[in-house]
Amino acid sequence: SDATVNNFVGIDFFDATGITGRIYVKNLDQTNHYGAMGFITRGVTGYDTRLYIDGDGNSTFYKNLSITSSQYLYLAGNATTDGSWRMSATASGSMKIEKRVSGSWVTASELTF
Repeated sequence: SDATVNNFVGIDFFDATGITGRIYVKNLDQTNHYGAMGFITRGVTGYDTRLYIDGDGNSTFYKNLSITSSQYLYLAGNATTDGSWRMSATASGSMKIEKRVSGSWVTASELTF
């Protein structure tokens, strides 16, 4: 309900004592429903955006990935339960968001670089 331009909404991920990461949306223009998305992690230097997707879909990685095969970066739910979600990255440079449907992983979105 906050109509402020450039405000943020997000989902935080916690360990036992604090926030370890966040997925956020930056509301760029609420009249036209434009937004950007970012992924923040916490390392030894503190919190920082590691992936940012602007309102036009242009993506920026802020750290080089060293991936030699598909690696699952995040799982929400259970790997064998329908309705679960996962995010993965591949050696070819794509990132996928998938949902488990009828016993199989279905790609909901894929970013290729």
